Amino acid sequence: VVMAIVNQQPQQDEQFSPQKKKKPPTEDEKRKEKIVAGSLMKALMRPGGGDSGPSDGDQVCFSSY
Repeated sequence: VVMAIVNQQPQQDEQFSPQKKKKPPTEDEKRKEKIVAGSLMKALMRPGGGDSGPSDGDQVCFSSY
């Protein structure tokens, strides 16, 4: 048997932090919100040098060891 006692009255010692104002979302944050789990994403290829990115039709595989 598990029993819990919950104090429903807030204590006077508790201090609440002021609410932070939300900044408007950046372009990256907007893009991240639209990503659905399991969706196909395009990644930058970094072969060790250069700034090449994937071409249309390239398949990029990611694996972590």
